[in-house]
Amino acid sequence: MRNKMNLKEIIEIFENTKNTKIFEIPNTLPEDKKEIYSYAKLCPKNPIISIIGPYSAGKSSFINTLCKKDILPTDTSKTTSIPTFISKGNNKIIIAKINDKHKILKVLELNIDYLETIKQLKKHNLGNNENYRKYIDFIIINYAGFPYENITLIDTPGYSGGDEDYEISKFIIDISDAIIFLFEKTSLIDKDLEILEYAKNQKVDILVIANKIDRNWEERRKILNYVKETLKRREIEIDDKNVCYFSNVEEYEREVEFELVHIIQEFIKNVAESKKQNYKLIEMNPEYWNNKGNEELRNKKPKEALKCFDKAIELEPNNPIYWCIKGIALDDLERYEEAIECYDKAIELNPNDPMYWNNKGIALYSLKRYEEAIECYDKAIELNPNNPDYWNNKGFALYSLERYEEAIECYDKAIELNPNDPMYWNNKGIALYSLKRYKEAIECYDKAIELNPNNPMYWNDKGFALYSLGRYKEAIEGFALYSLKRYEEAIECYDRAIELNPDEPLYWNNKGDALMELVRSKEAIECYDRAIELNPNEPRYWFAKGNALYSLGRYKEAIECYDKAIKLNPNDPEYWNNKGYALYLLKRYEEAIECYDKAIKLEPNEPIYWFGKGSALYLLKRYEEAIECYDKAIKLEPNEPIYWNNKGDALKELKRYEEAEKCYQKARELGYK
Repeated sequence: MRNKMNLKEIIEIFENTKNTKIFEIPNTLPEDKKEIYSYAKLCPKNPIISIIGPYSAGKSSFINTLCKKDILPTDTSKTTSIPTFISKGNNKIIIAKINDKHKILKVLELNIDYLETIKQLKKHNLGNNENYRKYIDFIIINYAGFPYENITLIDTPGYSGGDEDYEISKFIIDISDAIIFLFEKTSLIDKDLEILEYAKNQKVDILVIANKIDRNWEERRKILNYVKETLKRREIEIDDKNVCYFSNVEEYEREVEFELVHIIQEFIKNVAESKKQNYKLIEMNPEYWNNKGNEELRNKKPKEALKCFDKAIELEPNNPIYWCIKGIALDDLERYEEAIECYDKAIELNPNDPMYWNNKGIALYSLKRYEEAIECYDKAIELNPNNPDYWNNKGFALYSLERYEEAIECYDKAIELNPNDPMYWNNKGIALYSLKRYKEAIECYDKAIELNPNNPMYWNDKGFALYSLGRYKEAIEGFALYSLKRYEEAIECYDRAIELNPDEPLYWNNKGDALMELVRSKEAIECYDRAIELNPNEPRYWFAKGNALYSLGRYKEAIECYDKAIKLNPNDPEYWNNKGYALYLLKRYEEAIECYDKAIKLEPNEPIYWFGKGSALYLLKRYEEAIECYDKAIKLEPNEPIYWNNKGDALKELKRYEEAEKCYQKARELGYK
């Protein structure tokens, strides 16, 4: 297309569907949202400030001043027949028309070189009574030189131009976050007040400007005062600082500089900042709901996420990504059949995205439909053979069908593509283990552990392989140090080791630890006794027995065990702390404090030791000292609610009620009940 054309040519191009983009407005939307949808889809995703006022209020000149460019025509004809959105952008102009009762949105995109033509197009007519509003509903100018970030200005029809213009102004207010209201006379008339009342009811921020004040310069203060009084009489609550005057006349530039910089521009800046996360059209933006849904997924709230993805799909039903992520939320809820339906919809919309096929495979796998899952993984691999996850997932499905050799081939491919993912090595190890190739399996587990030594699953799997080779001692050590809370299985392993070597105290001790995790304290004590019998000089065994006795409420016996542990190793603060707590429960507070002091001396940065000492001091009614200890605990661990609560108790005893309440409030905020 040529850069310069007359209006007739522009309209002809716009009417020719070959030159325009056509968007279907989703039928799923409620009727009241269908018209808004078109604006929300095309407009920049930021807060909107509409420039509202009667015909001849100088809106176009005012916007040109703000934009520092003559974007809009400013002659005496009705120049704002077509609402125009102006914001910072890529120097593109968008012309839009909503057809067929909000079913179709037709769009023509031009570059900024057509601005002069568009300026003429904005006129109500061209002397030939041709109203271009029948061709165009709104215009968007994305201008790179626009001086405001994250804000859109709207040039609106003068609402005094007739009922249609008045209704358009009201609609624009509906989608706006703020309005700048311009008037040129010395007072507000009823029509002005009606539109301001409407705006106020729509909960938009309002700035009222007596424009063209150069015509009444000497009376400017009087005019502002009268306007403020009028607004108050009509009970239209607008802050006095948001009522000012302005002029576009060059000779008055210095006189109105304060109003431009400190009132008008500050108003625009404040709207941009305060509304950027909650502007009115944000809920008509599918990406807003998609992002919110993803955040809910990250927070492990799949039900809330699902609602968000449904909103995104309602607004943009042909976006396959939204369907895919909805499927992921359904997966998290274990609603696999519904998840598959979503993945199928995503695949229908874009059959060449391997992620959709992979995710469908995962859902099918969860339903134990392994053959179908493999078909999906194969399709994903066909589309992207270099994604190791797809090979790994296929391997897992093959493993579930006991096709171990084929599974290993898939894991090998995943490892070839990404040798630094421990999961691939571990999965290969599991398949080798199933083939009773234990030594090779252990090599894989070792590689997984080398890459991630903190994953207990890898240690557990290695433990099973070691057991199968009869290397029980190595296996037990792995279970004891890295058990994934599989305590029953661990006990079975310890029993097998004890059967083979009943004189190893470590096995008895570790079995006792597993029994303690299952709250089988009496059985645990029997194991600790056997460990102590075999090695009475190991303080850990005495300490562990003390903890088991403590859990049964046998505090005096527990203290005897802690004393044994302390005698063998007086430098472990945990031994002193646990003895202190047992003494505390026996109401031997002074002795408890001595133990806490020992623990604190050995480890001064452990908040629980300070808390224990504070609690003992509190029961001795030494409240000031108790508060000092609670303060130390809070400094080391400020998010522990019980520290704040107990400090509040001590302050309350000192009748420092306001301080106490602040502590209780903090404890409640942190979840204390």
